[in-house]
Amino acid sequence: MVVPQRPNPQAGGETCAETCINVFFQKVLKLAAVRIRNLCERLQQSQQVVERVNRALHHALNHETGLFFNRHIDQIILCCVYGICKVSKVNVTFRDIIYHYRKQPQCKPYVFRNVLLDGSVVWRSGKAGQETGDIIRFYNEVFVPSTKSFLLQVGSSAGVAVPSSVGVPYERNQGEGDPLSW
Repeated sequence: MVVPQRPNPQAGGETCAETCINVFFQKVLKLAAVRIRNLCERLQQSQQVVERVNRALHHALNHETGLFFNRHIDQIILCCVYGICKVSKVNVTFRDIIYHYRKQPQCKPYVFRNVLLDGSVVWRSGKAGQETGDIIRFYNEVFVPSTKSFLLQVGSSAGVAVPSSVGVPYERNQGEGDPLSW
């Protein structure tokens, strides 16, 4: 019988619970790395961008854990890809990212159309619910405020001039219409 608080004899002092959690996070990070690599390959990005996106995801998982609560990991991946491309001065739009994400086998439209913005309960038409929005709104209102200093650090550590605004993927009124209207 495995007892969570007992030391795991094969894990160098970790408890069984800690070992299980570490294995879980290793699997999550491996899955995320595969999805990041595949998306970045479709976007024709360099290995350096792939590594930075992985670093950004690791940072979010370790330091901005709340970003993952009630959200799909792909939502965080999409935002990491855009944020790193933005600070690296790579010309990639959210429209490009979504276009290529839709070609991946695990793609579900709710991932970019229906993202939890705020975990608090909101009352609408007499029903309780949580506020949601599209991936761009999540990026601007939730992701950037949580990760801006890290993204700026990644941009500046690479010797790249960092744009003054990491947020706002692009103006919605540029004549191209709503980027999420399919």
